[in-house]
Amino acid sequence: MSKRLLVLAVGMVVAALLAAKGPVMPWPRWHAPKVAMPVPNAFDDYRRAAALVTPAKPDDQPYDDAAVRRRILADNAVALRTLRAGFAHVYLDPPEDLAAFGGNYYGKWHDLVRALTYEAAEHAAAGRYAAAIDSQLDALRFATD
Repeated sequence: MSKRLLVLAVGMVVAALLAAKGPVMPWPRWHAPKVAMPVPNAFDDYRRAAALVTPAKPDDQPYDDAAVRRRILADNAVALRTLRAGFAHVYLDPPEDLAAFGGNYYGKWHDLVRALTYEAAEHAAAGRYAAAIDSQLDALRFATD
C-alpha cells in the first residue's frame, strides 16, 4: 500500500509542478493553407453554371412527363454546356471561406445534378443508352468534385 501512496504522491507533485509552470508546450494554432486556384478553374465554371440553372417548378413531374423533362432541359441547356466546359479544367477544393466567392452554391448545384439525371432519363427513353450513361457519369463527376 505504501508503494501506491508513494507513486500517487510523486504523481501529484509532478502534476502540481506542471500546473504551476504552465503548459510544457503551447498548442500551435493551425490555419488551413490558402489554395492557389488554377486559371482557368472548374470551380469558376461550376459557379457560372449555377447562376444559369433554372430549377424545376414544385408541381412539375419530370420523371412522369416527357414534355416537362424536355422543357427543363431546354431551360438549362446553357447551364449544362457551361458545367461540361468546367470538366475540361482542373478542379481544386475552393478556399475555406466559400462566402468570399459570393455565397453557397449547393442548392443550385443540386439543381444541376437533377438536370443531368433528367437528361439521362430523356436519352434512355429515346434509346440512346450510351448518352444516358454519359449524363449519369457527368452527374457523378460533378457530385464528386
